[in-house]
Amino acid sequence: MRSRTRFALLLSLLLLLFAGSVGAQEPMSGGSLSVVFSSEWGVLDPAANTNTFGRNIMQFIYDPLLRKHPTTGDIGPGLAESFSFSDDGTVITLNLRQGVTFHDGTPFNADAVRFSFERISDPELASPWAAAIVGPVETIETPDDYTVVMTLKEPFAPYLDSLTQIGLAPVSPAAVAEHGEDYGLNPVGTGPFRFVSTMPDEEVVMARNEDYNWAPDYYDHQGPAYLEELIALHVGEDSTRMALVETFEVDVIYSPLASQLPFFQDDPDFYVPTAARTGVPRILVLNTERFPFDDAATRRAVAWAVDRQRILDEVFGSIGAVPQAILTPGLFGYWSEGMDQWPGYDLDMAASLLAEAGWGDADGDGILDRDGQAFSITYGISPGFPFDQYGQIVVNDLTQLGIEITVETEEIGAYLADMRAGKWELSGMLFPATDPDVFNIIAHSSSIDAAWNTARFNNAEVDGLIEEGRRTLDLEARAAIYHRIQEIMLDQMPYVPFYVIENAFVVNSRVQNFRTNAQGFFDFYDTWLS
Repeated sequence: MRSRTRFALLLSLLLLLFAGSVGAQEPMSGGSLSVVFSSEWGVLDPAANTNTFGRNIMQFIYDPLLRKHPTTGDIGPGLAESFSFSDDGTVITLNLRQGVTFHDGTPFNADAVRFSFERISDPELASPWAAAIVGPVETIETPDDYTVVMTLKEPFAPYLDSLTQIGLAPVSPAAVAEHGEDYGLNPVGTGPFRFVSTMPDEEVVMARNEDYNWAPDYYDHQGPAYLEELIALHVGEDSTRMALVETFEVDVIYSPLASQLPFFQDDPDFYVPTAARTGVPRILVLNTERFPFDDAATRRAVAWAVDRQRILDEVFGSIGAVPQAILTPGLFGYWSEGMDQWPGYDLDMAASLLAEAGWGDADGDGILDRDGQAFSITYGISPGFPFDQYGQIVVNDLTQLGIEITVETEEIGAYLADMRAGKWELSGMLFPATDPDVFNIIAHSSSIDAAWNTARFNNAEVDGLIEEGRRTLDLEARAAIYHRIQEIMLDQMPYVPFYVIENAFVVNSRVQNFRTNAQGFFDFYDTWLS
């Protein structure tokens, strides 16, 4: 199969060279592109799903109200062609694009926006995005078919950024009414690709939206996408995923094995682009409600025991960086002054700090104990790359200190639910974001169970600072607030950051104009196949 496909690729390349001798090759319309993810993605309901892969797939099906420019970070038009603020910052007026339709043919209008926001706010849905609506928004009014007026309870600095998130993207009211609880298996948005079919968490087939004519102006073209079909696949087994792209059975893979990247980088049939992921780095979650991580001194000690450089080099092929903060570099509010204060890798330091925190080995069994309780924890992970690989390093590091670890593996859906519920003493996650208000999601006490405060961290000063940061419109003052939050997080250490994400992708050379968006997700609107 590989030899036949290589012949076809060689022929295509010769044709490309011939075309190049006549003139620059123009993008071609048509063809099917397949992309493989390493894990499940959940339901395709933006209001109900914060899964990273799910959000990536939903970028194709839905459009956000506003867009963040992929290189400058500026916020501009999306489904809302313009927006304005009142002088006091409490009233946002969105002027919606006209002529936009959902994939089911129903009109996109102000009523659809209000319906979508009220649905997110409905307690029965238990949307993880509800805090973005219920917290800041007092009223939503629709004075006409294409105007939405949101009155906030007080000035809310990150609200425009929230409107760029796919979690707040409008959904078809008619489709929700038709499918009810099964809407996430029958999604209907306004995006460049429409949903065709799914085998839940295994395959999603999408077709080009032929009516699409409302892309942001930072794209290279307007009108329908070039690709006729887009297929997302879940292949959890690492070697199978890599073999699929090597034999040209799929076009793009997410989460390639770092050890195999040199092979693809040296093969002209492929290329290996990368994309930075802003927000919260990959972090170890220390459950502050469960022994022994209910003690900040113990958490600080353990942070010195994680070999971040080894994880970067061995698991991620030196693509990315070792974090020196709880936010990624370049994100507004990043505390660069505190970079040198974050723990490095020093087992002697970790052991010394554990001793200061009262840990020893009173019974001589090789396991640390304190006040008669053993330092015995359960570490929850999800199978496959990169969890298995970095998990082994974490277990090895902590075991050397005399910590007894039991590893419990669950598929991603159950894993995320149990992590939110506080099932384990130790787990791991990441959270892509484009604003430091991500702290509200991962560190505010109201987000325990309700969102992604998986460390179950409860700190009154941090809660107050997060709320102040949301009210503060002055950029310098707002940045100072987030610097203080990071200073407290360094002291309290509910999370141990260990990898600044730079996603690598293996891409078949027939894929032209491969791009990612501001969050490092695939963006195939301008992509075409040679």
